[in-house]
Amino acid sequence: QVEEAERQRKEDLRRQKIELVNLVPSEPSPTDPEAVCVVFKMPNGSRLERSFNQTLRRQQDEAYMLSLLADQEKERVRSQEMERRESEARQQRQVEEAERQRKEDLRRQKIELVNLVPSEPSPTDPEAVCVVFKMPNGSRLERRFLQTHTLEDVFHFVFCHPESPDEFEITTNFPKRTLDCKGALKCQTLSEWGLRKGEVLFVYDLES
Repeated sequence: QVEEAERQRKEDLRRQKIELVNLVPSEPSPTDPEAVCVVFKMPNGSRLERSFNQTLRRQQDEAYMLSLLADQEKERVRSQEMERRESEARQQRQVEEAERQRKEDLRRQKIELVNLVPSEPSPTDPEAVCVVFKMPNGSRLERRFLQTHTLEDVFHFVFCHPESPDEFEITTNFPKRTLDCKGALKCQTLSEWGLRKGEVLFVYDLES
């Protein structure tokens, strides 16, 4: 098999030389002003001398320059692609860091605001209002407030609850009204808002 492979290799080389010999340009006249004499030093120590036309040399130089420009263009495109990927990765890290910071700020805010959640009144308190919150995940929270508690108090309770979404709004059922828990009416009492005794409020996730 080794001998057969070597024989095939030599046969392929022989055929290749036959094909390429037709591509060798004719040797110009020694008096041709465009002629260039080239001396080849062979591995066995011999010397081959051959004249070539400078036009061929120019063509070779042009081909080399075109190849060089093509390589430079490939390198430019590759560098641009690397810069684009690095920029996207940097932007992604910035987005992730901003989101991490946002969640950390929310966590701290909940720790601070939990102290503002009013104590739950007794079920026998005549001023008590029982409120059922329907959360976005389908769960129900039940909590008593006083009629004198404000819309902001209700917001603090929902905001600090573990099942609360980060951004939400609270609405009544029918007629549907959105509680102005953080706006100009946040200091209105439940009584002033018309919430008395048993109430069902809906919590909507604004980021879903």
